[in-house]
Amino acid sequence: MRMLPLRMRIKMKKNTLFCLFLTLLLPFVARTQSNDYYIQLEDASGFNTAPYQDSLEVHAYTLIQALPDTFRNLFRVYDFGFYQHHEVTSGYPDAFEKKKAEVAALTPYYLLFGKQIETKGVYTKFYVDLKLSMGDKLSCLNAIKRQTLTLEISYIVNNYPNNSTAYQLAEQSAMDSLRLRVLAIIDCCVTNNKRGSYCTPCLEPGEIVEYLTNTGFNDFGECTIVDNAPVPSSNPYGNYPAAVIADSARLSILSPNDNEVSYFRHKGEVFLADFVHRELPGARAIITKNSNFCDNSFQALLDGLGSDKVIWWHIWENPDPAGDDYFFIRHNFNE
Repeated sequence: MRMLPLRMRIKMKKNTLFCLFLTLLLPFVARTQSNDYYIQLEDASGFNTAPYQDSLEVHAYTLIQALPDTFRNLFRVYDFGFYQHHEVTSGYPDAFEKKKAEVAALTPYYLLFGKQIETKGVYTKFYVDLKLSMGDKLSCLNAIKRQTLTLEISYIVNNYPNNSTAYQLAEQSAMDSLRLRVLAIIDCCVTNNKRGSYCTPCLEPGEIVEYLTNTGFNDFGECTIVDNAPVPSSNPYGNYPAAVIADSARLSILSPNDNEVSYFRHKGEVFLADFVHRELPGARAIITKNSNFCDNSFQALLDGLGSDKVIWWHIWENPDPAGDDYFFIRHNFNE
C-alpha cells in the first residue's frame, strides 16, 4: 500500500493570558504605533483590509519585541495581494519574487506574506518569505533549519481554517507561532538548553519530506532498506571512479521492480554510474539518508556543490517499520 504524502503536524495551543495581553495592548499600539510594524502593501483583490490593520499591527509588534535587540528595529512584517494568471508548480510566482526584492531593499530582515488571487477566488494560497539575522542569539540555527522554519510558517498560514475569508487570523496565527519559535531558538542558542527541537540540526521525518519537496527533490518511488546485503564481487561503479559517487547513506536498498539489490549495493555501494552518465554526462552523484541532517553532512554537501552537475538521491527512511521507504531525486543543479 502506497504511503500517503506526509505533512508536518503543527500543534497550536491558545494561551489565554497571551490573548488577554494582546487585547489590552491593542488600543495603545493602534494609537501610538499605527502601521509601524505591519505594513500593508498593494492588494490586487480590492478587498477592504483596513478593519484588520490594528489587530495585525499588534501581533507584528509583539513578534518583533521577541526578536534579539541587535536587529529588532530592522525587522518588519509586510503583506500584499497579487493576481496569479497561471498555476505555479514549483518555486515562487514572479510577482512574489519581485516583491521579495523590493522588500529586501527596504530592510534586511522581514516576514513577507503574499496572498494569491485567482479567477476562482480571493487569497487561494499564501506565500511566505522570512529573513532573520544569521548571528547573535540565532547563530546556532543552520541554513536548513532556517528554511524549515519558513516552511513551517507557510504551512500554518496555508492550513488555517477559512484562511481565504479570514486571512488576518491566519497571518496572526503565523506571527504568534513564529514568536514562540524565535523564543525557543534563543533558548537553545543563548542558554545552551539542548532539549528543544531547534537545539539540534535533526529534522523529523515529516519535516524532511517537506524540505525535500520544497527544494527541488522529486518522489522517485518506493524502496526497501535491506540488512546484511551481499558484498558485490566486482566494483559496482563499473569503469567509473568511486569518487564520482559521494555516498553518505551507506545503505543497501532493494529495488521495487526486480526484488534484487540492484541500484544500491553493499553498505550503499551504488551502481549509479551508468545512470549518471546517461542522464547527466559529466555529473557526479550524491546519496544521503535522513540521519545526514543530524550529523550536518547534508548541509556540508549542499555547501560544497559549487558549479558541479549533480544527481542527488535521498533515501527517506520510514519511522514506521511496516511502512515503505522512499527515494527522492534531484538533478541539474546550477543550471
